[in-house]
Amino acid sequence: MFAFTYLPQATVLTIFNGPLAALTAILLVLGESSTIFSVLSKSFLIGDALIDTFDGVRNLIYTYSRCFPPHPPVIELTRVLDPYV
Repeated sequence: MFAFTYLPQATVLTIFNGPLAALTAILLVLGESSTIFSVLSKSFLIGDALIDTFDGVRNLIYTYSRCFPPHPPVIELTRVLDPYV
């Protein structure tokens, strides 16, 4: 990423920033790379882990909690709405 995007951005920034173009282009390319990496990692790697973590915590709550019924609340909601359907 750095090799392909640094030179064009440094060239354009030289026109507008003058001598600070090299530093500005480095910061710009590193920021773009960080954003691309963050978006790709969240969409491909972290999404499944978050879903699995949520399901695991929900199962633990339903298994060991005395406040919640042992079955999912969807079944309870179906029983509540059943007379009206």
